[in-house]
Amino acid sequence: PTVEMFDAGGNLGYGGGMNLGLDHFLGSGMDAVLLLTHECRLAPDALAALERRLEEEPKVGAVGPLLAYRSAPDVVFSAGGEIDRATWRPRHLKEPRLVAEWAGSPPRAAEWLDGAAVLVRAAAVREAGMLDEDYFLYFEEAEYLLKLQRLGWAVECVPAAVAWQEPGNKPTYLWLRNRLRFLARTAPKRHVVRETGRLAASVVRNSVVSNRVLTPSQIKDRRRALVHFLTRRWGPDPKGAEAQNENGRAQGMAGL
Repeated sequence: PTVEMFDAGGNLGYGGGMNLGLDHFLGSGMDAVLLLTHECRLAPDALAALERRLEEEPKVGAVGPLLAYRSAPDVVFSAGGEIDRATWRPRHLKEPRLVAEWAGSPPRAAEWLDGAAVLVRAAAVREAGMLDEDYFLYFEEAEYLLKLQRLGWAVECVPAAVAWQEPGNKPTYLWLRNRLRFLARTAPKRHVVRETGRLAASVVRNSVVSNRVLTPSQIKDRRRALVHFLTRRWGPDPKGAEAQNENGRAQGMAGL
């Protein structure tokens, strides 16, 4: 009886689903909101550890747990993330690799957190606004957390909080299109030019040679990703809605 359910009317994607909950909870006077995807499992004391960190440090705008694999519960999947400045690619920090090796570790700064489990301070969200729904899936949380830091909020991974998630396969079209969008919105222009050129060269090369590495379907996905980025066509994959409903991350919300 204490759980509120919202019918989104369809698959709104990660940003759309999270924004639906954020809008409700911010209007209800919550101090923080937990963004939690359906396949992520929190340790019993994880939420308390995340909440405690926000109470300790008023300048911390978002915190996330130490994420391990559900299929390998002792192995770390993400201890927050950083941006590789050579490629501007978001990458997970994974060392040390075992959860037990993180025992007693203090919170650590991160440039971004995996969107599977993020506790965001309501004041930070009110300043930054909502998540960008045009991505539909992938890269939106990385861009959002970079935005929080530009506004002066810190982002941290809290190893005292542990959660388990099983990363799924990445649909080629959404991943490549959104990577270019992420670069265009956050990176120096040289990265956008380089990655757009690389994707175009890959499509052309695999389309004309007989011993191509990619399948016709993979070539088509890459071509659509490139064309839709250049023509600013966002949202869900118009040819993959059924696959996205199966592989996409459903959204769960919890207010504190």
